[in-house]
Amino acid sequence: MTVPPDQYFVMGDNRDNSQDSRYWGFLPRSHIKGRALTIYWSFDAGPEGGAEESSLRRAIAVVTHFFTRTRWERIFRQIR
Repeated sequence: MTVPPDQYFVMGDNRDNSQDSRYWGFLPRSHIKGRALTIYWSFDAGPEGGAEESSLRRAIAVVTHFFTRTRWERIFRQIR
């Protein structure tokens, strides 16, 4: 696969459950408004956090595992 000029292949932040360029195709350069600066929160969804899991179940997992699965070392980390 070749990415056309002035287009970008964009990946979501959740490789197992993201609708990104693998789903909707390339992103035109004109749609890019800025760049990411900081990771504000990172959560390890675990093996049960796949695409087939419902939004309600994901929300319950975040609430019940907030302190144990938050990736504290990544919070407010600057992206270079």
